[in-house]
Formats: sequence, C-alpha cells, structure tokens
Amino acid sequence: MHLKGLWKTYPDFFQPAVRDLSLDVYDGEIVTLLGPSGCGKTTTLRMVAGLETPDDGNIFFGDRAVVMTSRHLFLPPDKRNLGMVFQSYAIWPHMTVGENVMFPLKSRRFPRREMRERVRAALELVGMGGFEDRPGPLLSGGQQQRVALARALVTEPRVLLLDEPFSNLDAKLREHMRIEVKLLQKRLKIAVLFVTHDQIEALSLSNRIALMN
Repeated sequence: MHLKGLWKTYPDFFQPAVRDLSLDVYDGEIVTLLGPSGCGKTTTLRMVAGLETPDDGNIFFGDRAVVMTSRHLFLPPDKRNLGMVFQSYAIWPHMTVGENVMFPLKSRRFPRREMRERVRAALELVGMGGFEDRPGPLLSGGQQQRVALARALVTEPRVLLLDEPFSNLDAKLREHMRIEVKLLQKRLKIAVLFVTHDQIEALSLSNRIALMN
C-alpha cells in the first residue's frame, strides 16, 4: 500500500488535519501511526478506508489506484479489498456472531454456500469456532474484538486497518490480544496499518512506526 502526498482539511479549521503525508506499507508487515489525539492518525486511516476524501494526494494498493485526486478517482470502501476494526468493535446486537461476520459477504453478494464456509473459517482463525449462533449482546469485550477481527478478515482483504482496537480491553486481555493479532498477521502475510497513541502497543506490534505530531 502506498500513500502519496495526502492532504486533508476540514471545514472551519485553518490547519490541515493531515499535511502532505507519504507512507508505504508492504505486504506482511505492520506499520503503526503513533501520536497524540488530534495529530491526524484516524483521519489518515479513514482516507485509506474510503470514509474520508483527501483534498489532494494518491493511494495505491499495490499497482491499483484507489484514490487519485488529480483524476477525481475515489473508489468506495467496498471496492478497496480491505478490512477494518473500529475502536468500538461495532458488533450489531440484533445479530448473532455468524450474522455479524457474514454481513460484508452478504453486501458483496457472495454465494450462500461460500459465505457459510468463509464465516466458519474466519471464526476458527480467531479462536471463535462454534460461536456462530451466539447472540451479539452475550459476548465479552475480548470476544467482541475477535468477532470484529473475523468480520474484517472474512473477505480475505489485501489490507487490514486497525483503529485503536484494544483500547476498550483491560490490561491483561489487551496484552493477550496484541500477541494474537501479531501471530495472525504473520500467518496471513497481509499489510496492516495500525493506529494507536500507546507506545507499548506500537513497540510490541510494529515492524515500523510512523510518528505523527
């Protein structure tokens, strides 16, 4: 993944949220955006995800352009082959675990048999095999995080985006999930862009760290 000269300014703000940012994230590595609140970490992640439109700059996944502002090219999120885990996990309480994980497959109209197989494989991958019928509200914080991770990986994305996904967990579980994510990423060999303000998380997870101010 290649970010080239990204700029983003919000209405009513004089200073840019992101100023001329360029960054490469290679397959099989975790790159962390580390810095205090308000430095542009999440804005950068949201531009990669397609949830924000940069004022200027380009984003490439491999050789494929997903954003080229000079050509007014902005692929929507569902066309970018990425997965994202939010800080809040965003587990839908009216759905079971299986339905939560299946949601991105349904929106892309995968065949039903393939959806079932992918959901089962994704849940096995994160240690949640056999939980398909568990209601969303009956999950612990750690289980919700695993389900959110399974949902992000079920489409077999090229890029995984993590927006402070451990911040709502207690210290012991946070350390355990960091190890789990690192092992999972090594096995899948995908590019991961990780946002945090926690130096310990950044140092324990990352191949490279980009400091933002």
